[in-house]
Amino acid sequence: METQGTYQVRTTYVRESCFRLFADGWEAPTASEVRQVLQMAGLDPRSAGDFLGVSRRQVNRWTTAEEEIAYSCWVMLCQRAGISYMVSEAN
Repeated sequence: METQGTYQVRTTYVRESCFRLFADGWEAPTASEVRQVLQMAGLDPRSAGDFLGVSRRQVNRWTTAEEEIAYSCWVMLCQRAGISYMVSEAN
């Protein structure tokens, strides 16, 4: 039986499924999870956009749940925040 793991990231929890490899069933983070990791990375929407190669407006769409963040951007953001691991279901 699979259990739903969570990781505490300051005062917000980021679901384990957000840290899976794409091929292993990655689930996009919620807007609040994106905001929390942005905060951990010390990035505002403009600097996050510069770092990720997207517009500030795109970052705002992720943080207001208008759109889901792309997997590649999420991985880069997590690495910038010091969350440099991805969980494989095979482990």
